[in-house]
Amino acid sequence: MPTSLWQPNTARQLGMSPYTIFPTEASVTSGLGSSFTSDNVPETSSQSSAFIRLPRFGHSTFNAGAGSVSKIIDMIPRFDNAGNETGALYFQKPERVYVDLNNTDPINVTDVTVDIVRRDETLVKDLTGSTEVLFHIRQKPRM
Repeated sequence: MPTSLWQPNTARQLGMSPYTIFPTEASVTSGLGSSFTSDNVPETSSQSSAFIRLPRFGHSTFNAGAGSVSKIIDMIPRFDNAGNETGALYFQKPERVYVDLNNTDPINVTDVTVDIVRRDETLVKDLTGSTEVLFHIRQKPRM
C-alpha cells in the first residue's frame, strides 16, 4: 500500500519532497526524537485570496463575496507581481485604493489594528513569514 494512503503527507509543505519515508541517514536521533534536514524550500501556496480589514475605523465597505457590509479595504491575491504562487511572495498593487473613513473631525492615529481575513471574514491562520501592509492616507478631495 502506498505511504500517502495510510498516513498524512506534508512532505511538500515541509520541503521534504520527494520523500514520503525518510532514509535513516537523513535523521539524527536525539534523546526525545529525530531531526530532519530538508533538501528543498517548502512549497507553500494559498488556496484562496485574502483581504485587508481595518476593524476599528468608521468606514463602511461592502463584501460582495459574503453579501454583507464590511470593514475590508482591499484584497491580497494568492500570487505575486511575478506570477509566483509559492514561497515568499511580494505583491504591490499598481494603483492605490482609497476608502472614505467617514470622519468629520481629524483622526489622531496611534494604533492601527489590521486583520488579514478570508472572503467569509474569518482570520487567515496559515500565513508564514511576515506580512507588511502600507497605508497611504490623504485628505478627502474637495468636490
